[in-house]
Amino acid sequence: MRPACRKCGGPLRDGMTPKGHRLRWCPACHSKARKIWKSAHPGAERAHRLVARAIQTGVLARQPCAVCGDPHSEFHHDAGYTDALRGVFLCRTHHRQAHRKGRG
Repeated sequence: MRPACRKCGGPLRDGMTPKGHRLRWCPACHSKARKIWKSAHPGAERAHRLVARAIQTGVLARQPCAVCGDPHSEFHHDAGYTDALRGVFLCRTHHRQAHRKGRG
C-alpha cells in the first residue's frame, strides 16, 4: 500500500526527499505550505537563501555537526536571522534540540 499525504490524503511520490527524510505531504500540499511559510517568515527565508547561496559559491563551507561530528548537517542561525551567515552547522537532531531550547 502506498502512503498517503498527511494533509489531503493524496498519493505521495516514491522515495525520500533529497536530504533523505521521509515524505509526509504530496508535492501540491508541500508547495502550498512552503509559500505560506515564506510569506509569514520573510527574514528567515532571506537568511536561508543567503546561506544556500554562500554554500554554493564557496563563501561558506559546509561543516560537520558541531556537537557530534555528523557530516550531514544543517545551518543553525543561533543569533537570529539578521546576520544571515552567523551560526553553526548542526545535524538534524541537534538542530531540533537547539530550537526546542530556544523556546523555553
